[in-house]
Amino acid sequence: MFLRHATYDDLEAVSGIYAKSWKHAYRGIVPQAYLDRLPEDFWIPFFSQRLDEGVYSVIVAQQDNTLLGCIVYGPSREESHADWGEICSIYVLPSWMGKGVGHLLLQYALQKLQRIGFTQVFLWVLEENTPSRRFYERHGFSFGGDRAQLTIEGVLLSELRYVWRKST
Repeated sequence: MFLRHATYDDLEAVSGIYAKSWKHAYRGIVPQAYLDRLPEDFWIPFFSQRLDEGVYSVIVAQQDNTLLGCIVYGPSREESHADWGEICSIYVLPSWMGKGVGHLLLQYALQKLQRIGFTQVFLWVLEENTPSRRFYERHGFSFGGDRAQLTIEGVLLSELRYVWRKST
């Protein structure tokens, strides 16, 4: 398995990873009707914009000719955390969860963010997503005290800001 920067040719596969991961990880959290309708090409515009902007890094994990996971990271998108790095998203194919793909992606992103000067990094995680929260906690993240709300098909969901700080 190796990591590399995503290209426009990867967008369909990466979007598919996100859709499959959402349908797996958010079952019982996000309304099932929404997950059932979620098309595999939903994230293509998001990733295309990230590649066009060139501000955020889009990294994929690949084995042979198969993309297994993806992480998007860069400088914070939030003014209140302007001097922080941000993990915008990280998803892995459900069949590859628990096999080290997410670990490699997250470690890579944290190292790259440190190299460009970020000593603090944050991400948002759904409060009810206990497996992901445990994953982040194993990698040195902790709840930073901030909460946000989002609504999907009338269901109010709570997100937690998880923070990581470079150890000295």
